[in-house]
Amino acid sequence: MDIGIGKPVTVSDFVKRVFRSWPGYQLAIKHQLGGSTTNEIHEWLCQVTTEYVEKSPQLDRDTLAEWLDQIFDNEFGLVLDDNSTDVFSNVILRGAKLLREGPAEEMKKQWDALKEEGGQISKADGAEESSSESDGDNDDEDEPMEEDKPAKQPKGSRFVEGDDGWTQVCKR
Repeated sequence: MDIGIGKPVTVSDFVKRVFRSWPGYQLAIKHQLGGSTTNEIHEWLCQVTTEYVEKSPQLDRDTLAEWLDQIFDNEFGLVLDDNSTDVFSNVILRGAKLLREGPAEEMKKQWDALKEEGGQISKADGAEESSSESDGDNDDEDEPMEEDKPAKQPKGSRFVEGDDGWTQVCKR
């Protein structure tokens, strides 16, 4: 579907944009919760989510959310307790429906809304990466930087390491 961004948008493009805009999921990616294969898992997840949504036009939010929660738990050891899985599952399904049925104006609004959320995360990550690259000093990885962490977390969620070793994203 052409929504006026210079190229036609596919379900795959939309799913990738949703994942890039999802704060709890982005924390899992940023902190490499999938280990050394985190980036490959991310690419795989975008692909299988796209296929699942395209092959299941009657898919409901709860089913997709449960499916994603299971993958997050299995692949990243991640439990999102902030209900964001329900919210973003709904966004994915709404976007897929708009891409199938239109109208293009509504799809453009949905696309732009995701850009705003993801932009905040991307800006924070970009600033952090550029400052560490210009530093040229990689010794800082071993030093604790507890005082900086609260400022970098999204306002609506917090990252919690449980006693059992699971990482959770919880509402504040």
